[in-house]
Amino acid sequence: MADTDLTISSVLLQQNQASEALVLAQLAGDVFRAYDFPLGQARAHLLAAQCFLKLGQLEQASTSIANLLQNATTHNLPTLIHKGHHLQGILAIHQGESDEAIAAWHDGIEALELVCSRLMLEYRTEFTEDKMQLYEDIVDLYVERRQFTEALSFAERAKSRVLQDLLAYRLDLRIEAHSEGDQ
Repeated sequence: MADTDLTISSVLLQQNQASEALVLAQLAGDVFRAYDFPLGQARAHLLAAQCFLKLGQLEQASTSIANLLQNATTHNLPTLIHKGHHLQGILAIHQGESDEAIAAWHDGIEALELVCSRLMLEYRTEFTEDKMQLYEDIVDLYVERRQFTEALSFAERAKSRVLQDLLAYRLDLRIEAHSEGDQ
């Protein structure tokens, strides 16, 4: 049931109903805490932090992000660590702290790339598909700060990730017909 509440909460947040989404995320977090389910707790902290940011409640967002990162690190949940650092950077931007945002996003990108390096090659592209916002945010901030070399570096880093994998593993990407009719 708590997992369903998180899913509904996520949908509500996408529909700009952050207050309602927050209530469900917190209720789900309570259930996950009661049953000592760290992954669920971390996901609830993630969603609560997103809601608090949307509502402009930065102190509560900071607490949820800290709880998310502590939980994800303690219980070795690497797929949530990069999301926590991404939110940490967004919070820093809201607080006018661009240096802290860059540091958090660097940590997030390192965590994301660590997760990617551990995935089987054929799953990497699909995994990183929805993770590009982290790269886009750091590039945008570097451009805003007129640090074009760093911006270009991260843009290229994001763009070349798949190409590097292809070259490193010398994958055969030829398309071959499975039957005579396919030729």
